[in-house]
Amino acid sequence: MAVSIKMKFNYRRKINKNVRYPVHIYVYLDGPGEKYYPVKLPQNPTKDEWSGEDHSWVKPISPYAFQSNNTIKALLTM
Repeated sequence: MAVSIKMKFNYRRKINKNVRYPVHIYVYLDGPGEKYYPVKLPQNPTKDEWSGEDHSWVKPISPYAFQSNNTIKALLTM
């Protein structure tokens, strides 16, 4: 049974007026399929603020980078 867990930025590819997009945890399990879980962050990142790299998903240019990265890390280690 294969399991895949990844962070996804604006997975629906929708454009909105404030250019800040939601972040989701993508979980794939063999059999039942895939599911996206929203992540509640202090402020959704912009495309420029999102790096997508492990443990530094939100770049330091964001004012909420530290809090956002810690929130994501806490959710992934649950």
